[in-house]
Amino acid sequence: MHNNPTLPPTKLVLRTYTTDLPADAVKRKLQELVEKSALFNTSFLNGEWDEDTRIGGLDLHGDIIIRHRTERAQRELTIEHRAGDDPLVVEIVSTLGKALTRRATLPVPGLNRPKGMAYFFEMIQGNPLKSKVLVTDAVVESAHDLRFEDYRAARRALDFLAKLRTIKRTYDDQDRHTQTQYHLANIKHPDPKVCLFEGKKLFLRNQIVVKPDLDGPHLTMHFTRLAKGKILVGWAEETPF
Repeated sequence: MHNNPTLPPTKLVLRTYTTDLPADAVKRKLQELVEKSALFNTSFLNGEWDEDTRIGGLDLHGDIIIRHRTERAQRELTIEHRAGDDPLVVEIVSTLGKALTRRATLPVPGLNRPKGMAYFFEMIQGNPLKSKVLVTDAVVESAHDLRFEDYRAARRALDFLAKLRTIKRTYDDQDRHTQTQYHLANIKHPDPKVCLFEGKKLFLRNQIVVKPDLDGPHLTMHFTRLAKGKILVGWAEETPF
């Protein structure tokens, strides 16, 4: 495995393997690696359960997420990371050694991108929609753990945020549903999330809740307005349904 110089350092990369190791053995090896390897000197390991482990760090471009799954008696290991953190992933793969067998991975991005809202939000970061709605890297990181996966509903909500200024000017001409959604999006919440943007701390006092077309958890996106009216989405989380 080598660095791909054509990828930007924050580009999401997904690697998939089959493995002979059970989840607890993988977790133990990862703990030893983070404790002893110089490459992970400023890194730390999170994750209460053996099946899902996050490695974060001050010098990383993003979290490294290691997932262990067993289906039909076959164990699968996936590693999700940013392209700029390739050297650390090389070290992880080397540590697990012959217990890993590389599998083909769906291309990222594209119509066949892997499941998960992280890849959806990364796609939005490069979409023309960014001229009106910015999605921070913190949203991509938080989205790795979301079960919500209704991309269409999430996209409709982002498109709605992009039209807030237009709706304000044409409020009287809007239908009742749009007016209600506009009021909900403009509520200032008393306990806002906080994010860093261009070195400044911003309070995300506004929220938009996305209900999936089918049953399941709702997606709440926390946002604020920047000086020129552009929307900044700085955090995403699931809320009860």
